[in-house]
Amino acid sequence: MSNCILPPTSKPGVHAVLGQPAFDGVNVYLPDMSTGSRGIWRYSFVGNDFNSFPGVNIAASLGGQRPGAVVVGTDGNLYATMAATSSYVRVNTPAAATQVVDNLGVTLSG
Repeated sequence: MSNCILPPTSKPGVHAVLGQPAFDGVNVYLPDMSTGSRGIWRYSFVGNDFNSFPGVNIAASLGGQRPGAVVVGTDGNLYATMAATSSYVRVNTPAAATQVVDNLGVTLSG
């Protein structure tokens, strides 16, 4: 995905650094772990076509924590690890218009 699109960041001149993405069959979720991160971005597929515009910034509150990897759980929620804080979170209803983020814990070794 990093050869296809880079989400915008909050800092001029800072490019997004994509972490491990996730795909739920319709949407691809791209975590940005750059210092200018705005969090996690959602892009959709329509049939076999990737719709890169517009991307939807979900869980923007996670930008400062620099999401590094995401996975879609069997419950349909998105789980993410944070590069800056060694924490992990659940993003409820990632494909919906609004999301709620639950802090789940912190790893001991980062």
